[in-house]
Amino acid sequence: MKKVVMKRKVQQAYQNKMLSKKKSRKQTFETGVVFIGIVLLFSISGPLQQETGKAYRMKGEQVGTWSMPASEIQHKLSEFEGFKGIAIDTHPKPVKYIIKTSFNSDAASAARMIDEAHSIISTANDEAHKEVYQIVVRGMENEVLERKEYP
Repeated sequence: MKKVVMKRKVQQAYQNKMLSKKKSRKQTFETGVVFIGIVLLFSISGPLQQETGKAYRMKGEQVGTWSMPASEIQHKLSEFEGFKGIAIDTHPKPVKYIIKTSFNSDAASAARMIDEAHSIISTANDEAHKEVYQIVVRGMENEVLERKEYP
């Protein structure tokens, strides 16, 4: 009887050892799969991040080319009586330079402001000759006094 019990213990120990090896192999396999998945994820995300960054840089450069003449326009138009400020609207296209004034309905001054702003934009920005843009003069109540579109 002792031999049978002893034999049974040996068999049980062997069985436990084999089960632990199976679990160990399974855990090793799962770890390998997770590791390979992480490596693939990082290898794929690298180029995607570079492309995304490139798109953001391009957008920033596009906005930069249109916003460069704004300070010069601000300086030049500050000589006009009634000038309050300038804003740039880049979305949706076309790009709009919005000149804010305190005029009620002075179309002559608005037209002179537009001509002055157009001359500054065309000399400062080569892209202005390629893309359509608008110059809008708004009055005291935010109404549009004058609007011109340039190719």
